[in-house]
Amino acid sequence: MVTDELPIFERLLENSKKNPDKDALVSASKSISYQQLVNYVEAQAHCFSEIGISADSIVGICCADEIPHLLMVLSVCRLGATSFTVPSYEPISAQKSLAERCGLTHYLDMSNFMGYSNLKNDSEVYHQFGRKLDLSSTSLIYFSTSGTTGKSKIVMHADTDIVAQSHRHIQSSDERFACLAAVEHNFSKRHRLYCLVQGATNVFLNADSDFIEEAMQLSVNVLHLSVFQAQQLLAHPRSNELQDIRIKLGGSHANNALRKQLRSISNGLQAGYGTTETGAIAFTDKDDTDSKESVGQALPGIKVQIVDDNREPLPEGKRGEIAIAAKGMFRGYLGEADLTQNRLDQGWFYTGDLGYVKKNKIYLSGRTDDMFVFSSINIYPQELESVLNEFPGIKEISVIPKASGMHGNIPIALVVFKPHVSTNIKKLKRFSDFRLGIRSPKEFVLVKEIPKNRSGKVSRINAISISNKSDLVRSEIADVLMGDKNNAGVKKREMRLFTSGKRDIKFSHMTMDSLLTLSLLVKIETKFNVVVSPKLLSSLATLNALVAYVLSEFDAPAKSFNHTQSRCQLDADFGLTKLFRLFQRLLNGSSIVQFNQALVRLEAKLTPQEIEKLFEAYNQDQLLPKNTSENFRLAVDSWFYEIRSSMFNTGLSALQVFRFKRIAPAVKFYSNGENPDSKTLIVGFCPLGIQMLDLPTPVILQHLDADQYDLMLVVEAKGEDYESGLPYVGKNEIEIIDWLSSYPDLKKYKSIRTLGSSAGAYLAILAAYRLQADVCLSIGGRFHKEVYLVKVIKRLASLNRAIQSQANVDLILCHSSDNSRDKRFSRLMSWLSSGRVFTVEMEEGVCTHSLLNDVSEYKMLAEFFRRTLLIDVQASENREKDTMLLSKTPK
Repeated sequence: MVTDELPIFERLLENSKKNPDKDALVSASKSISYQQLVNYVEAQAHCFSEIGISADSIVGICCADEIPHLLMVLSVCRLGATSFTVPSYEPISAQKSLAERCGLTHYLDMSNFMGYSNLKNDSEVYHQFGRKLDLSSTSLIYFSTSGTTGKSKIVMHADTDIVAQSHRHIQSSDERFACLAAVEHNFSKRHRLYCLVQGATNVFLNADSDFIEEAMQLSVNVLHLSVFQAQQLLAHPRSNELQDIRIKLGGSHANNALRKQLRSISNGLQAGYGTTETGAIAFTDKDDTDSKESVGQALPGIKVQIVDDNREPLPEGKRGEIAIAAKGMFRGYLGEADLTQNRLDQGWFYTGDLGYVKKNKIYLSGRTDDMFVFSSINIYPQELESVLNEFPGIKEISVIPKASGMHGNIPIALVVFKPHVSTNIKKLKRFSDFRLGIRSPKEFVLVKEIPKNRSGKVSRINAISISNKSDLVRSEIADVLMGDKNNAGVKKREMRLFTSGKRDIKFSHMTMDSLLTLSLLVKIETKFNVVVSPKLLSSLATLNALVAYVLSEFDAPAKSFNHTQSRCQLDADFGLTKLFRLFQRLLNGSSIVQFNQALVRLEAKLTPQEIEKLFEAYNQDQLLPKNTSENFRLAVDSWFYEIRSSMFNTGLSALQVFRFKRIAPAVKFYSNGENPDSKTLIVGFCPLGIQMLDLPTPVILQHLDADQYDLMLVVEAKGEDYESGLPYVGKNEIEIIDWLSSYPDLKKYKSIRTLGSSAGAYLAILAAYRLQADVCLSIGGRFHKEVYLVKVIKRLASLNRAIQSQANVDLILCHSSDNSRDKRFSRLMSWLSSGRVFTVEMEEGVCTHSLLNDVSEYKMLAEFFRRTLLIDVQASENREKDTMLLSKTPK
């Protein structure tokens, strides 16, 4: 057990001397011993020293790659400098705000990581860099206690504080510790440091893969989870294989029901309580099955007091504020001396948590202030309210918590709009998600006034009591169904019981005509911004099922992005200055309708990095003139939100960098400029009259790995009279394929794949056989209507001749389960070519002819491409057949 307070790097030196060959950092692809770790840190510290980082520096680290991020943190500590994480998943404006608050002097990202050198000892480091670094003094590490949008608290720790806390988190150097939270979150970052200080092994699991299999292979024996991650784990089909792994719960409070479920899959469960300011305070014993709702006894070295409003100690069993005294507590809140003095008083830290102690066990009861915890994220209502009040037309807004067994508390908002202002909740939600990210309120409830106390301050207790969304939904449904004439045929007493949540009512027991059904659906859509189709309504058996659906749609998690390279450096030839000017010209003399149409045309031409560069300029108030009206600003907000939501809903964490060039009047080409002989070219055929594949081009590009794929898009020409280039698409399909076949650059590629949507599907199939593609994906293919029978026969003849060419094409024909015309095309093409037909279905959703758009809207585009266009052609025997059922992800 560590009892001294040496700096972190000196602890690493001790561990490397005791166990030089022991695993320090392990992942599925890499293993780093303690001796290697010290050498890496020493070498990286030299590199940082050469760019001017010293003990006086304040260093922001923006890197989503966990092991490099941790190595950079340790290297900054080695130099005695101050470090903090700049979350890569936050908007650039939020990153900039955090950097300014922390006094950033140096910014580090993956480009500053020197890699994994082969240096074997410090003497080799000395010979490479020509000098040895002196052992540094204590360094500082800043931890942000909530998101970086708005004014969060920044907790200052010395690295010796982390050392002093570490023994409370890591019980033995034999632990092989894993944490599903990413190292960019302070919860995970602290635990990774604790593990190294104690000489244990840090295991990094890929949360996007089968992490249970990885945990077994890498011999994990301790798994740290938030309550939300624990819920996900219980739903995993292999969760019962974790019997030998001790599970530790942190973040929000874990109720007894969840604990019982976790004990059924693990022989060692520990529920805990801690703060960023103090580290761990208490953990239940792993063998204690009778802890119920307590968080266990205070850990060794922790003193606990329960105090009243005057900070006088209370007797056992009395509820009050929890105060903590221990080694290794934080040094203060950055830039907030008054708050620090208030919370740190005579050696005690006043946590702001309510609780009591009974038989030495600590029980939590909530918060003394307005702050609440949402899935391990501290939510400060005033910060969110200050952002939301910037939305046009808001008179007043109050953010409050809604209790959740899974997430701790869910942020929701009560909203009062100004008189005669359009109450557009959908736009408000988009604005909120755009500005606040994951911390955005998950519900917006319109109210006439927000309750206040006598002093004029918001009475949050009363606000919470009137915000029960379930009751509101029930009340609105009851108002429609009962009405003046009681057309639903339900007794008033039964409806009152339903409204109070005490009774359910079956639709089969009601008499609902078409007008009443229409009124109900319109009310739900206008009141809650949730679209319920007649088809969906007919699939629901009871009113409770309808309430559950509305709540699930309205409470969907906010969209978040993981784009580790959003600060892309673009060459001058991308013409960004010209692009900015074009964007600004769209505003001049345009109506809002014309402007929205122009944005759609623009998104057909841009690349992901151009979108991100525009977004960065927009966040820095450099994109739009200062006098731009609010309507246009909201349109831009919405445009960026929609397109970036679709772009970053992919398994590729990095921004995909493509360059654009037009190689013919109707052919657009996207590549990163790397050698094509090791890449696959995807030739895409757009629907007639559309300049993109049903989706914005940056969305398609962001779902392709730029190191493996280039994209060629064939679009419909604007007219027939080109002097040169690709023929007019509408009348000369065979000439198009002939033109492609003769294009010399196609022969440079390792392989070719074709993709066609709607009317472009026919061209994709024809081109696949003529170009000897290995995969062809037809999406929503269809023939002309029956009046064009002669043309259909000609096309069939062309396809049949191409298919008989003996080219080995894996033809994948996808059609919507809800479109018979597309289905007929797929079945006939399959019969001609032995291609595989996928009937794409959506759980609880309608799948239309615009299949790509539907799949993207349901956040399944990456999965759809993985199972079709981007398949491994060597593993055909393991592919799915006949049906592709895509589970709906909440919007």
